[in-house]
Amino acid sequence: MPRMKAANLMLAFLLELCALAALGYWGFHTGMGIGKFILAVGAPVVFAIIWAIAIAPKSVLRLPGPLSFILGVALLLLTDGLLAAAGAAVLAVAFAIVILLNAALRYIWHQ
Repeated sequence: MPRMKAANLMLAFLLELCALAALGYWGFHTGMGIGKFILAVGAPVVFAIIWAIAIAPKSVLRLPGPLSFILGVALLLLTDGLLAAAGAAVLAVAFAIVILLNAALRYIWHQ
């Protein structure tokens, strides 16, 4: 069981990285002209800043209790919605399933 819990935490980290990539994809496919590049870089940066301030386990300003967990899942699902809006609906469905499965296991295992 410890290996499964460790694997689930690794999956959570990989989902964060996938969210950054999804935001870059969304930004590039949503923007026009120079806006493509601004959104493709800016959206992941904003996500990373929010994550680092309010959600990261060692953040000084981490939200208390379950708020950090809820905001983290909400941000991941928001990026999933943006991925779908950018035209990658099938990938977005798979991403959402993995996000929700990972969140359920983290909740059950108190991670």
